[in-house]
Amino acid sequence: MEIEGDKLIFETGKEIYCCLGVIGLFPNKDTFEGRVKHGFDGTIDTVFDIGYDHEFNENALTKEECFELSEYMIKAWKDFQKSLKLLKR
Repeated sequence: MEIEGDKLIFETGKEIYCCLGVIGLFPNKDTFEGRVKHGFDGTIDTVFDIGYDHEFNENALTKEECFELSEYMIKAWKDFQKSLKLLKR
């Protein structure tokens, strides 16, 4: 997966809008529905959202695309953690 401006581009070729390339998880332990966020208050539909009270979104991330996104974010946080270990303050 890559981030180019306001787009997430997956290995499948799917491109979805992602405000400023900012991705996060809403901390709701009861459900994963609506948990993947972008920008300040946007939601990225995922396989967890299909079949709920939402209209079907053909751009919802598949299980494989969610896995790809999670791997990308895990690496980003690990890189951040490594940089903190190198910080001399």
